Amino acid sequence: MASLFLPFVLVVIISSTIISFAINPDYSNSKLQVTEQDLTQLCTRTQDPPYCTQILLSDNRTNSSDFRGLAQISIDIAESISTGALTMIGSLEAQATDPEIKDRYEKCSINYNALVGFLDGAKQKLSSADFDGVYNFGARGGVEASSCEARFDNSNPIFQMSHNLGTLTKFLSEIAIYLLAHKLH
Repeated sequence: MASLFLPFVLVVIISSTIISFAINPDYSNSKLQVTEQDLTQLCTRTQDPPYCTQILLSDNRTNSSDFRGLAQISIDIAESISTGALTMIGSLEAQATDPEIKDRYEKCSINYNALVGFLDGAKQKLSSADFDGVYNFGARGGVEASSCEARFDNSNPIFQMSHNLGTLTKFLSEIAIYLLAHKLH
């Protein structure tokens, strides 16, 4: 008899949780507007919460965005930074005279080209509400940003751009987890 009690209790708890998510408008409404508190809470899971919060709040779309829209905003910002970084990397590589430094820029260029591809993949997955895919592309983009960041010290502008992109891609992964957990399509 005791062996049937535990599975029964688990079924009741899981069912109650699912029902509460289904009837609670905070979890079932796909157009739930993001609050600054939501944004701050998600940003605390990144490596640079102040930057995360500041850069996302600097986009005027954030104030009226839902969670899915916020994921799109983070992709848009990351794409813009990536494009600028690729241009800067090309310029710095052309100016570099030290073969080791030139090689680092070349490898970062490869990282950033991959990152741009992953951001494009995340955008496509987001448009089809494939939040697992958004998470995976965000995480893979973060690896590329971290790889480039590790090649330079913090006096190099590419270091900071890579750090910022690592923060944004981590945020993208975190918001994808949030969207998955709350079934916000």
